[in-house]
Amino acid sequence: MFCKCRDNISRAIISIIICIFFTVIFLIIVFIRHTATELVQQKRNSKIVCIDPGHPTEFNSGMHHVRGLREVDINWLVAIKLRKELESKGIIVVMTKKQVDELVSNPKRSIIANNADADLMIRLHCDAGPSNGYTIYYPNRIGYDGKKYGPSK
Repeated sequence: MFCKCRDNISRAIISIIICIFFTVIFLIIVFIRHTATELVQQKRNSKIVCIDPGHPTEFNSGMHHVRGLREVDINWLVAIKLRKELESKGIIVVMTKKQVDELVSNPKRSIIANNADADLMIRLHCDAGPSNGYTIYYPNRIGYDGKKYGPSK
């Protein structure tokens, strides 16, 4: 009789351990799903900006010095400051490159912005010359390059 009682206690303990195990697994799954849903909602509610610190590209290295400065370095410093400022405002920022001298082709820069579903792409350039100020280019109509139309409305 004593052995039978011990077997029942062992079975009860094993049952409790199994219940606890599956409860913990269930709670982990619920937590992961909830976190993933929150991230998707946060992304939908946040604006996404793609920053392109211009150069080097397949056409221009941006490495020549003007008064001791290289365009590629200035673009990078401005991009990093802009990224910090935008992120402090809750904007999601995607960069077209990870380091100052990374070579990224012009088409690849657009692909990065499109794949990120960016609301805006900012391409930074610091052109050498006697002028000052800034230039903004934006599409005022959908274009066609012989293969496809873009950008979308």
